[in-house]
Amino acid sequence: MRPDAAFIFADLVGFTSYTEREGDEAAADLAIAFCNAICELNQGHNAKDVKMIGDASLIRAPNAVAGINLGLHIVDRIGPEHGFPLVRVGMDVGPAVERDGDWFGSTINMAARIVALAPESSVLITERTRLAARHHPKVEFEDCGASVLRGVLDPVRLYIAKRNNSSA
Repeated sequence: MRPDAAFIFADLVGFTSYTEREGDEAAADLAIAFCNAICELNQGHNAKDVKMIGDASLIRAPNAVAGINLGLHIVDRIGPEHGFPLVRVGMDVGPAVERDGDWFGSTINMAARIVALAPESSVLITERTRLAARHHPKVEFEDCGASVLRGVLDPVRLYIAKRNNSSA
């Protein structure tokens, strides 16, 4: 087991509808272009692309602050600057196990569940992620309450991470 890191799922909003409307070839091209754009952003945030799962990308960042910064850049820049559909991000911080270049564990499972709940153009995070990044001077957290997630025993308190424009 490795020390805590941030695990991020970035997902294209409306990808299924896009595939139905534009066809499989266009959807595959879009997913690859999305993954490539994320890989470019990762380099500037000391993050690593773990894998692509359809239209979603799993990313590992060294800590909560780096993960939140990357997540905000993804939703702010990838869709608008690259002509993609809107993007949403789900993130959790915690331990995970690495095997053959892939990552496993409840932290990754949690991030995968959270991205499905994230509103478009937002970064949705867990309470433990918020606590790990609580001293981030350029981010504020909007409490979304507790949510019941499939396969998770207890409700999970979630927050939307937003840029704090007053500390520019």
